[in-house]
Order: sequence, then structure tokens, then C-alpha cells
Amino acid sequence: VDDGFALIRAPGVPGMRGYVNNQEIGQTDSRGELIVPNNLISYYGNRIGINDQDVPLDYRVDATEKTVATPFRGGAVVVFPIIRLQIITGTLTVETAGVISIPAYGRLLVTVADQTVESPIGKRGEFYLENVPAGRHTAVIEYEQTVCRLTLDVPDRADPFLKLGEIHCTLPSGAHR
Repeated sequence: VDDGFALIRAPGVPGMRGYVNNQEIGQTDSRGELIVPNNLISYYGNRIGINDQDVPLDYRVDATEKTVATPFRGGAVVVFPIIRLQIITGTLTVETAGVISIPAYGRLLVTVADQTVESPIGKRGEFYLENVPAGRHTAVIEYEQTVCRLTLDVPDRADPFLKLGEIHCTLPSGAHR
């Protein structure tokens, strides 16, 4: 190592082209890693990047370039988090005392690892969520002063689009906020 070096990481995405100061220097390996052995200038900002055209369509990358300054004969690990997208859709119905209704223009709240993911509910009860992991999640339908609690089951499939179909929530009669 004559000067600065870097390791470019695009976890899990092979074949990403890596750049230093807009010069292509190679492609990531099968683990999504590319070593940049001698192309960095120590103590100066070096622009490290990847080509967003190499990102598969069902993935999202938030940044394609970062600036790093390494010490003399020192290195940097430059991570470009690439997140796999999974779109989850379906429709919602609510049953109260045997009467089925559509919670049009309400909202669906899904709890995922102590965070809440939200989707507006469309006219026909349709919802849209992104990147909710596989498993059973607590969910709440809120509409017209009404709250209906349910469990949302997300199957463990690698499909970029998951259609859950009709999700049914049963509300005890007279239950409101």
C-alpha cells in the first residue's frame, strides 16, 4: 500500500461497478465487496461511488457516492446499503355484528420491531406496504372513529410483489374509540 486504500461494500449485490473520483476501478465480488488498493490520496477527500444502473430493479440504494479521507497508508470501509424492496398489497374488510364494511379512506398501522408502518386505505379497502418482514405482525385499522385490531400474516417469500388478498377484521358490535 503506497497511499490510502478502501473497501467498497454493497452487501449482497455482486457486479456493482465501483468508482474513485469518477474513474471505474472494478466490480464487486459475489459478496458485494471491492477492494481499492492504491487509488486514494491520503488526507484529501476522495469520491467513492457505485453505479446505480447496476442496482437490480427490486432493490433500493439511498446514496451512490460518498467522500472519504484516509490517513497515510490507512484505509476506509465505504458501505452503500442496498435494500431489497418488497411490496405488499391487499384489501381490508371489517365485520361488525355480522355486517361487512370496507374501511375506505382510513389507515392501516402495522407494528414492525417497535416501529409503526402506515398505509392509507383506498376506496375499495386496498392498502400498500413496503418491506414488512415475514411473520405475524400486530395491525390496526382506523376509520370513521372506529379501531379494529388484527394480526397481519406476511409469508416468507422472495417475490418482489406479495398480494395478500382480502384481510378480514372482526370488530365486536358497539366497539368504537
